[in-house]
Amino acid sequence: MASFAVCWDGSHTNVSQRIPVLALALTLVSGSALAEPSAAGVHGARTSRLDGKHFTAEVEMTIERDGKREDRRLLVWRDDPAGRGERILAKFLAPADLKDFGLLFLENRGRPNDYFVHQPELRRVRRVSETVVSQDIYGVDLEFLGFGVAQSVETEPDALADEVVEGRRAWRLTEHATETTPRFDERISWIDPETSVPLRTEHRKAGKAVLIARVLKLESVDGVPTPVESVFERPGVGERVHMRVRKIDYETPIAPDFFSTLALIKR
Repeated sequence: MASFAVCWDGSHTNVSQRIPVLALALTLVSGSALAEPSAAGVHGARTSRLDGKHFTAEVEMTIERDGKREDRRLLVWRDDPAGRGERILAKFLAPADLKDFGLLFLENRGRPNDYFVHQPELRRVRRVSETVVSQDIYGVDLEFLGFGVAQSVETEPDALADEVVEGRRAWRLTEHATETTPRFDERISWIDPETSVPLRTEHRKAGKAVLIARVLKLESVDGVPTPVESVFERPGVGERVHMRVRKIDYETPIAPDFFSTLALIKR
C-alpha cells in the first residue's frame, strides 16, 4: 500500500517513490537550514495539499478521559471539488449508543460554513452551530478528520521558523484566526517540508494550548501523504484520543451529490 512511511522515532522505511510536494518546491539543504519559503507559501501548501482530491476512510479512535476509555469506529468521506470548498461526512459505526450518528461539514468560501448532524433517536437532521460541533461530539476536531486541511476556521499566517519536532526538521508556522471562534485564537503547526503535512499542531486560546495533535505515522497511500496514526490531547480537560486509519481509498469516485443531508440519513 505505502511506498513511503515515516515513524517518528527517526527511522525511515525505504523510499521507492518520491512524494510530490504540493504547491511548494521545498527542499532540504544538506548540513544547513531549510531553504526558506514565505509563511504565506507554507500556509498555502498546507491548506491546498488535498485540493481536488477525495477519499473514503475507516477510522478507529480510543478516547481516554477521567480514567475511562471508549473505543469508537466511524466512516469518513471527504472531497474538495476543484479546490472550491471542502466537504466532510462522518458516520459512526460503533459504539452502539453512537451508531448511525452522522455529521456533515460544508465549507463556504466568504460566508459561514454549514454543519449538520443526524441523531438517529430523533430521526431527523438538524443544522447546528460551530460551537456545538466544537464540543466533544465525536472526539476529534474536524480539521484532523480531514487530515489537517479542513478549513473550518479561516486563518492568516503570522510567522515562519525552521525548527526540529519529533526528531525531524520542520517549518514552524504561526497563524491567527481571522474571526472569533471557540476553537482557537492562534494555531501553531510544525509542517513537514517534503509533504506539507502538519507533524504537530497546537490550538491556543489566550496563550494556552487547548489542543495538541501529533502525527505518529505518516504513509503514502495511492501516492498521497497520509497521517495514518495520530494522538490528540486536550490539556485543560485531561483527554487523550488515539486515532488510527484502518482503511483509506483515494481512487473510488464519490458521487457529486453525496454530501447532503439525505446521505446522513441513508448511509
